[in-house]
Amino acid sequence: MMGRWFKKALLYGAEAFVAVILVLVFFFACITILGLSFPKGAGLRDLMGGSSWTGDSSSATRLSFDRSGGSQSGTPRIIAHLVDVRDRVKDKQSNRVDWGVSRAGSPLEERHAVQTFSLSTAVIGFEGHGEVTLGENSLLVVGAAPSEEAARRGDVSLLVSSGGLRGTLGGQRGSSGEFQVLTPGGSARIGAGTPSTELQVSVNPDRSSTFAVYSGTTEITAAGHTVTLRPNQAVTVMPGTAPGEPVALPVAPVLADPAAHAQVPCRNVPPLLAFSWQPVPGASGYRVQIARDSGFKSLVDDDRVFSTGFAQGNLEPGNYFWRVSAMRGSAEGKASVSRSLAVVEDIAPPFLQVSFPEERVEQSTIVIRGETEPGADVFVGTARVPTDAAGRFSHEVELTPGWNLVVVEAIDSAGNVAHQSQRLMTGGSPEARFQ
Repeated sequence: MMGRWFKKALLYGAEAFVAVILVLVFFFACITILGLSFPKGAGLRDLMGGSSWTGDSSSATRLSFDRSGGSQSGTPRIIAHLVDVRDRVKDKQSNRVDWGVSRAGSPLEERHAVQTFSLSTAVIGFEGHGEVTLGENSLLVVGAAPSEEAARRGDVSLLVSSGGLRGTLGGQRGSSGEFQVLTPGGSARIGAGTPSTELQVSVNPDRSSTFAVYSGTTEITAAGHTVTLRPNQAVTVMPGTAPGEPVALPVAPVLADPAAHAQVPCRNVPPLLAFSWQPVPGASGYRVQIARDSGFKSLVDDDRVFSTGFAQGNLEPGNYFWRVSAMRGSAEGKASVSRSLAVVEDIAPPFLQVSFPEERVEQSTIVIRGETEPGADVFVGTARVPTDAAGRFSHEVELTPGWNLVVVEAIDSAGNVAHQSQRLMTGGSPEARFQ
């Protein structure tokens, strides 16, 4: 009797265990499906945790997420618009938990978040007050004005949680509003009525913040202290510390190769391109950008290097633009003048014309003359032969008694090959080749 009861207990326990496993499997399957269904973006903790990042306790430098702030009517105020989006960009309204795919022309309201990913950018415009470009792997929240009065003035607060932005803000005549760009390290303030300011704001991997100004002026505030940045100055601030003295930005590099408007041929694989520029005194590194457009919104490559050269072997046929800026620590100077280049598919063999002598020659030394497309490499046998600017060449060939096969090859810069050959007899009868 006891044994029968024990067997039933084991059977019921096993069934219960299996039921629990099935429930857990179903639960995790649902979570996985939901995770795949909704676009991924930064979590609420990341977005909401930055309301007092600036290290300054004054309300003027805090980004308010209180739903009662800014607009008293309960309807969020439209602060900006997405002017342009490239590649993978997502945004989220304050009253939603899911992230949607961003589209150009969409309005950005109070507490609206925008997130970019690798090699993606978003251009945000402020109704004639300027625009900024949000760089790759960046997260920005458009803040509500801290008061109704600030909202009437047209104040705008931008919180940069990660990555960075660059653009021009302020400067509209008659405008009484001001801009504040807040980061974990500090805040940049562009006052009302001041000239437009071109600046770059970056949140670095160590959570420090770098502010750089290229034109105009801005005030940087952190830990209750303020410094003023003037053109071509920068400052880096760690969270909770006061800003140091501004430092000068490095000058723009001078580009070397490829030359402006270069045409780079390729066959069925992308060519290996070597980019180079002149060194900048005091630079600790360089930022190289390659894009499909002259505004560098559709990025193909965005790299930091520590030398004055860079190799790229993944450019498919098409038109590109490239530029370089010098780095001094985490501060980035002005970019160089950009250059365009075109990668052109070329599968046609090069032009090649060779003047061979008659089949039978008396002398043991002859001169082979010919012409090919400029820039092509020429080989006569195994010997590489120089060409002039027009592609003309000549080469002396020594013949051995009997039959000789003279082969001339031309190889263009894309790797296409053309060749011509001629049999030549010297020092004996034609039958000598059979002896």
